[in-house]
Amino acid sequence: MTKSRNHESKNLASLVEDSLHGVLVHRDLKPVYANLAWARLHGYTVAEVMAMPSVEPLYFQSELQPPNDFSGAQLYESGEPAIYDYQGLHKDGTTVWFQNLGRVVCWDGEPAICFTITDIDDRKQREERLIQASELASIGHWAWDSATDKSIYTSEVSAHICGLTREQHLSVCSEPGGYLNNIHEDDIDNYRKTIEELRLGKNFRIEYRQFRPDGEMRHVLELGKPVFNNQGDVVQEFGITQDITDRKNITEELARSEARFIQAAKLADLSIGSFYGRRKKLRI
Repeated sequence: MTKSRNHESKNLASLVEDSLHGVLVHRDLKPVYANLAWARLHGYTVAEVMAMPSVEPLYFQSELQPPNDFSGAQLYESGEPAIYDYQGLHKDGTTVWFQNLGRVVCWDGEPAICFTITDIDDRKQREERLIQASELASIGHWAWDSATDKSIYTSEVSAHICGLTREQHLSVCSEPGGYLNNIHEDDIDNYRKTIEELRLGKNFRIEYRQFRPDGEMRHVLELGKPVFNNQGDVVQEFGITQDITDRKNITEELARSEARFIQAAKLADLSIGSFYGRRKKLRI
């Protein structure tokens, strides 16, 4: 049995040794294996990585970065793989964005945590530029976890549209059905139906009315799209929101102005008709 487990470890090492993806195997963050790509992505040699008592210092910690299970405790407990993005620290002190796949493996006959990382720094920089452009255009964005039915991200703009802070908005959306609380009662059924279709894998575009905590009503345009896993199941939902109240008010005012103009034109036609009618009688 021991020979079989050792053979399994060697097979895994041979498969990932020349991989472009970084692979680290650890127990309690003490490395037991690292391939060349994992070391290079952090600016180290394999020997330097293997000499580390813990790789925890290579995980950038900040208030803006949600805590992740780098030790693997949750992986041991659930036995299910986990995927998440995080910022790692390069040897030169700069931060790099990685996407990590964590899973439990058997290494040298004992359970261990295997991390497989991909450099997504360029993608994150593009996303950040898009976020900045969206904020300049007053477009908010959000992300939703389908499994827990909770918000996992909301932008400042999305929260502001609701008249809330980011923390308040995330709290509201963490409650069952909380995102429906402030939607106009005449728009709730249509919004609920739209979300149900999103979770069946359909994109959506919807306009609805929403009340802020102070009672002010805003018109909102929202677009959303699903994210699928390899099995074709919807696992996350992403969307953007935009406050279109000013545009709606202008459109409605133009419609009222047009209606007044048409009414005035009709009255003018009647007046002109009456005037020419009287002239005809005078000529007779």
